[in-house]
Amino acid sequence: MNNDIHLNSFPDSDIQALAMLYTQNQDLKGKSAKEIAEIYFNAYYELTYKHKSLRSDIRQKFKNS
Repeated sequence: MNNDIHLNSFPDSDIQALAMLYTQNQDLKGKSAKEIAEIYFNAYYELTYKHKSLRSDIRQKFKNS
């Protein structure tokens, strides 16, 4: 019998959380749902793909100090 419990919650990762925080801190007045989604997904993909080395850079920084 499998007793594993899997919860699907948001945010599921630190990247999702950061993208949501970024989105929440934008001026969203007058924005459509599509425009807000674009802000979120642009932040998400920038954090995910443009800054792939961010974690390793930070780890290295603290490792060297």
